[in-house]
Amino acid sequence: MPTQHFEVKWTGSVTPKATKFMRSETLHMEFIANFELDSTDAANFKIIKKKFLSLMDARIVEAAGFLDQQLTIWNGVIADMLTKYDKLKGTFPSSPQAASQYASRIKELGTLAIKIQQYPEDYKEIVSGWAHNLPQQQGHVAMLLAVKAARVQAFDDKTCRVRAGQAIKAVLVLAAIAVSVAAIVVSAGSTAPIFIGLAAAGLAISGLSNVAAISKVIVENANMEKHILAAVTKDVDAVLAAFKSVKTKGSNLGKHVTELSNLMNIRKDKINGLKNDVLKNQAAVKSYVADLAKLGDSVDPQLVAAKQKKAAEVETKLVETKAKIIKLEADNAEAQRLLDSLTALGAKVDELSGEAANTMLGNIKARYSKLDGWTDLGNTVGGLANSASGIHS
Repeated sequence: MPTQHFEVKWTGSVTPKATKFMRSETLHMEFIANFELDSTDAANFKIIKKKFLSLMDARIVEAAGFLDQQLTIWNGVIADMLTKYDKLKGTFPSSPQAASQYASRIKELGTLAIKIQQYPEDYKEIVSGWAHNLPQQQGHVAMLLAVKAARVQAFDDKTCRVRAGQAIKAVLVLAAIAVSVAAIVVSAGSTAPIFIGLAAAGLAISGLSNVAAISKVIVENANMEKHILAAVTKDVDAVLAAFKSVKTKGSNLGKHVTELSNLMNIRKDKINGLKNDVLKNQAAVKSYVADLAKLGDSVDPQLVAAKQKKAAEVETKLVETKAKIIKLEADNAEAQRLLDSLTALGAKVDELSGEAANTMLGNIKARYSKLDGWTDLGNTVGGLANSASGIHS
């Protein structure tokens, strides 16, 4: 029995359900069904066509649920990245171990960010594959159901062909915040190692508490010097009565001079150590500030600004302390000259080069009154600890 060729074109569109962080532009598509009908069933073409178009409308919308599901999954990935980013951005590692973990989390977020940036291209491929299967999965089934509804009995399934009439343009739009954060996180990957350097520098700077501990020794030394000079004064008083060698029975000047000499040597070492610590910490602060400037938007700007402010405070105090140390060196040199005179007094009076005992006693008393300057330095150095703690915390 002769057959006739028929063609039905379905044209429609579907818009996958938008999520919080992405939306798909409407997908416009076209499918063409070609089939043969027995001449006796040709009158049923209109019924077949109407039913086919109706079924395609419903089945395409149903099939789009696959795309909705995919967008929901991706939306969850974006939400996870944003949550982790906010949590990470508001923290600052304070130890090398914490910094290493911080860098690992940045790397983990970077992997997510790269994946998210690729979503629009991935979506094109997914839609292309999805649309490729529609003629067979939806179009062909719709045609068979349409023919059945028209009560056509002699339909030859093998002669039926359903094909796409056009390529589907798939455009996925990501939310601005997802795009911006993904870009920030990707760029932050290069800053991950910096946090380890920052943590190390932060620890070094917080070590200013060790510098501050020296202030305690300085104050203790000052008090000890006062005690020694008080004892020396009694011996020099004897010289006022008889300007001669004080290597007489009962004189303790030699012992006091030895004590004072030991104290001076200890103090010189402490001053040199303090100078080195100041230089070391100035270098650490400089490195810390330089690394902070490299972080960009990967850390809360307010948090970075607070760290920069604290670093500036520490640098200022270090400069002030350095000036105090220079003054302290000069003061200690004066103390050394007095010690030399006392040493000479304990050995030979004629080695004093015309130094009168009255004058020497005045020098001792003047020196005695200057010792509060050591306490002043101790307070200055001690104040560094408070500023330094703000950098590392």
